[in-house]
Amino acid sequence: MSQTPDVAPAYVSVVNEFPEDLYDAMRNFVRSHPHWDQYRLMQVAVAGFLFQQGSRERAVARHYLDGLFDRGAGGQAPAERPDARGEAEATPAPITPLRQRPEAPARAAAPRRPVVPPMPHHEAAPPAFRHAA
Repeated sequence: MSQTPDVAPAYVSVVNEFPEDLYDAMRNFVRSHPHWDQYRLMQVAVAGFLFQQGSRERAVARHYLDGLFDRGAGGQAPAERPDARGEAEATPAPITPLRQRPEAPARAAAPRRPVVPPMPHHEAAPPAFRHAA
């Protein structure tokens, strides 16, 4: 009799087969954008699909928005996921990593800027913008 664990695993391993042209497009994208890797690309693609389908999860929105803005080579990539394979040998081989992700340097937290409320609408322009007669 099998037992169900009390705690769900922190990560899920997914093995998927891609059409060759999609795999080639992913590989070319990752090669031409060195700050991306296959894991980030898939995360952003799935998050984009879920967000467009109306998901209200904060994590989905965060990954979707991270994918909209190019962080460049100096930006921090998502944390590396541990390899959680362990499938039987009969399963198809997962996509091999296209490159090893370098360790991102630690960054100090940026100071928070105060939120400035919108200025009330006035009929007259502020003194600095009034035209001299």
